[in-house]
Amino acid sequence: MSAQHPLDSLIEFATRQTDEAARNLGRLLASEREGQHRLELLQRYRREYEARFVTAARQGLSREEWRNYQIFLYRLEQAVEAQTRDLNQAQGRCESGKAEWISQRNRLKAYDALSARQQQQQLIDQARREQRQNDEHASHRLSRPTN
Repeated sequence: MSAQHPLDSLIEFATRQTDEAARNLGRLLASEREGQHRLELLQRYRREYEARFVTAARQGLSREEWRNYQIFLYRLEQAVEAQTRDLNQAQGRCESGKAEWISQRNRLKAYDALSARQQQQQLIDQARREQRQNDEHASHRLSRPTN
């Protein structure tokens, strides 16, 4: 057998690509979790600020205070919407990263299966060669005259 079959090189390369795709997917998932956490924090803060606004409104607000609350609530809503868009994009990147990892993993599995079939075929071929040699050896022994 040769020191390294070309298929071995493909398997090594596919392994590296699969590992890199897995690391990338891990980074993407972490980014998605962070985005989800930021969104939850913004939503919670918006609810708390709305509750403060309702409480303050019941106690009476000046026109300026009312305006300030409304402006800040509007900005919070914009931040929530922006974070929601960012999170949706992060989820899309995660789906793409997952698809890439699956593709790389499937490619590696295919190379592994091909290698296993090739190794099995080599074992079969070797067994056939050995059987042929044994048959020839036995045939020579039988064909020699015995004295």
